[in-house]
Amino acid sequence: MKKLFKRRGEQPQATPPQLPAAEAAAMDAATAEEALREQLAAITALDPAVKDWRQVLTKPGAEQFHSLVAKGLSPVEAYKVVWFEELVGARVEQAMRTALGRGMGKRHLGTLPAAAGKDGEIPPEVMRQYRAFFPEWNEARILADYRKHR
Repeated sequence: MKKLFKRRGEQPQATPPQLPAAEAAAMDAATAEEALREQLAAITALDPAVKDWRQVLTKPGAEQFHSLVAKGLSPVEAYKVVWFEELVGARVEQAMRTALGRGMGKRHLGTLPAAAGKDGEIPPEVMRQYRAFFPEWNEARILADYRKHR
């Protein structure tokens, strides 16, 4: 884009974008300023990192943004076109973080397999281990030992 401006002998604009000519003609200066503030608020809703027009105009791709606004797109539409990949990438990353947070959020609160059974019940695998290590113990003694060390 900078090459395009150099060929024409123009300099890239460093002022806030103007509303399309049809809209600007129908509005007075105060109404146009309010409309630009609303457009900036909409852009800030899309990209919270943007707080003022200077940030929009210093981003890479600002020349393309200006040309789209000059062609009649609203500043919000031009912002979406120029920085679409950046906006989508940020939303995808945020959605993945949210999904991981929700999936992992309460996993640590789950019950342990051994504690999930009834009070007097020993999991079958644990019972087999007790029988293998202590063949002479009866079920009451295994249960008492299991409760003691659980």
